[in-house]
Amino acid sequence: DLLYSDKQDAAIIRDISREQVGTAPDGRPIYGSSNGRRQDFFLTNVRGDSGDSLSASLALTKSHDFGLDWSIAYAYTKADDVSPMTSSVAFSNYISPAVSDPENPGTATSNYEIPHRFTLRLSYKHEFFDGYETRFSVFGTINEGRPYSYVFDGDLSGGLGSSVGFIEHNLLYIPEVNDANVVYGDDFNIEAFNAFIEAEGLNRGEIMERNSLNSSWFHKFDVKIEQEFPGFYEGHKGSAFIVIENFGNLLNDDWGVLYETSFPRAQEVVSGSINDQNQYVYEEFIQPSGQTRVSDASLWEIRMGVKYKF
Repeated sequence: DLLYSDKQDAAIIRDISREQVGTAPDGRPIYGSSNGRRQDFFLTNVRGDSGDSLSASLALTKSHDFGLDWSIAYAYTKADDVSPMTSSVAFSNYISPAVSDPENPGTATSNYEIPHRFTLRLSYKHEFFDGYETRFSVFGTINEGRPYSYVFDGDLSGGLGSSVGFIEHNLLYIPEVNDANVVYGDDFNIEAFNAFIEAEGLNRGEIMERNSLNSSWFHKFDVKIEQEFPGFYEGHKGSAFIVIENFGNLLNDDWGVLYETSFPRAQEVVSGSINDQNQYVYEEFIQPSGQTRVSDASLWEIRMGVKYKF
């Protein structure tokens, strides 16, 4: 299967109380509030290109005479959008995406993109008891994690007052080793910051791209066993089943655990500001909390039930 979608005039939330009051050292616009107004959110549309998406999937399926059915599949997704529209109100939709220009964010990797996913299904049936089927089923999925970004912890309005300055969603600028656009405060841990950049493989001398990193791969396998039994009357038949979700986690606490960067898929790394010489002042390096365990998806669960057909 192959599906390509070209997006045009996508919906976006803008804050029409903001006006550009300057330009940051890396070229991004700096906004302040006009006429003392704040948070005049406006639902409108992007004019023209709004990103695109490509999904391609392959599957192999086989049924055998001795009772085994199986299938394996792979899906690839590449998806860009302007605004993920992850929330139910204008404010949250405005501040959730990590951006370098909140009023004109442009297209970037979608919050919903799962680049690679593999699935496996195995099913085996056999009549250990004449006329009553026993079925064993396994379903597994392995996929790359959700994308995320690193952002500033600081108001980049240069003290002029931004509309939503207390919510940080400005994409991080990754400086060169000796970068004229950046000065460091006395308490800034440059050694730890450089080690972080190298460990994450971030490109120096540019603003980090939104959602350019991905959380860890996740794997999960579910098991089901079902046994038919005779009914109480002729033509009736019943079955009892047990389902074990996340079977690997039942066997080992370290298996089947989903780790990802929490919503809104952005973490603060540098507390900073802009000085009178139009340089970034990196005041404090904030070691990001990293990926955290998603509780519901990381737990094993057992369900049992009975079906009766008449």
